[in-house]
Amino acid sequence: MRAEASKWNYSTKNNWAKEYPKYCAGHRQSPINIAKHKTPWKWFGRVQPLTLRGYNSVPNSITAVNNLHTLSVTAEYFRKPRIFGGELLSSYEFLNFHFHWGSDETKGSEHTINNVQYPLELHIVHTMVGVPQEKALERSRGLAVLGIFFKLSSIDNPALSRLLNTIPEINLNRNRTANVPNPYALSSLLPDDLSSYYRYEGSLTTPVCNEVVVWTVFEQPLPVSKAQLDALRTLKDHNNEPLQDNYRNPQPLNGRKVYRSWP
Repeated sequence: MRAEASKWNYSTKNNWAKEYPKYCAGHRQSPINIAKHKTPWKWFGRVQPLTLRGYNSVPNSITAVNNLHTLSVTAEYFRKPRIFGGELLSSYEFLNFHFHWGSDETKGSEHTINNVQYPLELHIVHTMVGVPQEKALERSRGLAVLGIFFKLSSIDNPALSRLLNTIPEINLNRNRTANVPNPYALSSLLPDDLSSYYRYEGSLTTPVCNEVVVWTVFEQPLPVSKAQLDALRTLKDHNNEPLQDNYRNPQPLNGRKVYRSWP
């Protein structure tokens, strides 16, 4: 989800605070480095645990798009998946998901754990139920994003294969889109352990960096192969160059608390 249609790109990411000062220069920016030993335990399931409803539902269709910044994926549902509980102050419904990766396997994720990057990070974006997307971008905690890390594996991740197999078609299609065959449920992109996650309040990680996101970053990474990462790197950016290193560097915490959900 992007706050505005602008010609920003990752080559100037260190200047975003000057180019988009309204939000990108704010004090609750994302991503962040998560210092594991400094995250206090907070029992987010005290009232109701984090609940994902409809994540096992197979959508009617899935569309993959190269928006020149990332591989963005939308899906059409009869009833959109929702997340709630875990001390989220509202229910949120699925909007889209996208990825961040590096030019090699030593980098790629936006969030880091103890200053270490994973080669790939998935963001599943949700908007507050009953709030139009445009309004959610101006509302405190208007968005809820699930962050999932991927670690290098010797074998392909089957949940990514059908999606990444569309990349040659995307590269040839003038509209930079492709329909993903045999649509599958979002649950295939989730870790087995949904009870262990980090929680903090932050922003979109792209301009104009609206500070409206409640982040849930799962502890358990999923596997991804080098071949699958190489496939992502064949996508093209606005200069028709390989789309790589599409991540923002960690931003200062500025006194914010980052909690973990497990003791």
